[in-house]
Parts: sequence; C-alpha cells; structure tokens
Amino acid sequence: MTHSVALKEITHIESIGHCRVVHTANGSFDERQQSLSSLQERLGTLAPGQFISPCRGYIVNQSAIRTITAQDIQLCSEAKIPIRRGEFRKIRDAYFQWVFQSEGEV
Repeated sequence: MTHSVALKEITHIESIGHCRVVHTANGSFDERQQSLSSLQERLGTLAPGQFISPCRGYIVNQSAIRTITAQDIQLCSEAKIPIRRGEFRKIRDAYFQWVFQSEGEV
C-alpha cells in the first residue's frame, strides 16, 4: 500500500527491525521500501534542516518537538525519543537554528 502524507504531518520515523514506522499526527504506517538513511537523505533534500536524527533508529520532525532534555526529545504527541550520549548541545543548537530560520520565513 502506498501512503501520501505532507511532511508537516510527520512527527517522527523509527526503525523497528526491517521496517520503518512513520508516525503522523493522524496515526502511523509501515514503510518497507527505503532504509532509514535513505529516508533521512530524501527528507533532507525536500525540507533542509527540518528533520534530525537524535539517535540511531529515529528521525524527528523538528516542528513536532515540545521539549529537549539531555536524555530525550519529547514530541507534541507525547512520544519520547532518546538522544545519543553527548549529543544534547548539537541537537539543541540544530533545533534553535531551525526555529529561528523558520520564524524568519513567516
């Protein structure tokens, strides 16, 4: 089955086994055709800076972030995504850069 979804609706993508699960504001669906790295590359081309990978197995839409702590990212959907050890500043800085860039486009 093929799914069409707007990028802004994606909250995060996680890799579970040989399947990528795309989570949206309206539910989730499996993506088996592409690897997580190829999905991240494609998302980076379509929406530069909007999607980040805070740890192995996850891609997060920065517009879905509610809070960032040293251990995890909490999304507006209440999902918690872990952050690689030592990556908090990098993730935080990328988020601030994306927020300020996005506000400048409004």
